[in-house]
Amino acid sequence: MPAAIATLMLMVVGIPLAVLLLLVHVVTLFVGHASAGLAIGQRLVPGLSRYAAVAIGDALPACR
Repeated sequence: MPAAIATLMLMVVGIPLAVLLLLVHVVTLFVGHASAGLAIGQRLVPGLSRYAAVAIGDALPACR
């Protein structure tokens, strides 16, 4: 995806599309990371709020 965005940035016509794709890519990375953290947090400590589960799930890989 970053290579396609960089290629589109070289073309004047492709710049708006490249900016849109960059935004979609960043949002997709964020949502994927948060949902993986939520799944890990809920699996480890059932019954937590979603925010606490995401915090635990996201902090856990950083601890190793």
